Amino acid sequence: MVNQRDGLYPLATQQIDIDPDDGVKVNYPKFGAALKKISGLDAQDE
Repeated sequence: MVNQRDGLYPLATQQIDIDPDDGVKVNYPKFGAALKKISGLDAQDE
């Protein structure tokens, strides 16, 4: 995980739009290295 200055601050200044209706697979990657990787998130839907 990255520190606040390098990870969270740039994201806060970008004011990234997220929509809860889009779900985790769409919104989670928008936060890049600021969040831990979730195994299986990149898996294709069955």
